[in-house]
Amino acid sequence: MPLPEVPTPLDAGEIARRLDLAARRGRLPGYVAVEAASGTLFEVRDFGAPFEGVLRARLEGGVLRFSTAVQPRVPAIMAVILLLTIWPGVWFTESALASFFPSMPYMWQWTWWWYLPLAIISAPWVMWSAMKKSRASIHAGAHELVGKIAAELR
Repeated sequence: MPLPEVPTPLDAGEIARRLDLAARRGRLPGYVAVEAASGTLFEVRDFGAPFEGVLRARLEGGVLRFSTAVQPRVPAIMAVILLLTIWPGVWFTESALASFFPSMPYMWQWTWWWYLPLAIISAPWVMWSAMKKSRASIHAGAHELVGKIAAELR
C-alpha cells in the first residue's frame, strides 16, 4: 500500500514551523528540517526495527508526498560484523567441542569443514531477513507518521 499524500494550503515555511513546534513538544520525534535546495522539505528519522528508517517529504503543488528509505549505516556495520566473526566462530566452536569431547578428537578436529559452509551460506540470509523486516516496519511506521503529520498541519 503506497504512502498517502497530504494536501495542504500551507507554504513550506509554515509547514516547517508547525512540525518543528510539534517536534519540540514531543509529538513528532526524529523531525529534521532539510535545506530546500535538496528538494526535500523535511525528514523524520529513527523509526523502524531492526534497522532504522527515514521518511522524506516533498511539497509539490500544495501536496506533501512521502518516500521512505533504510538508513544505511547500521546494515553496513552489521554486514561487516557478520563477515568478521565467521572465522573466530570456528575457533570458539572447535574449543567448545574439544572441551565436551576431549577423548574423541575426530569430533572437533575438522570443525571448519562444516562450520564455514553453514556460516557463509547463512550470513546473506540473515541480512536479507533483517532488511525485509526493517522495510516492513519502516513502511508501517511511515503510515503512522504521515497521520501524525497530517494532524499537525490541520
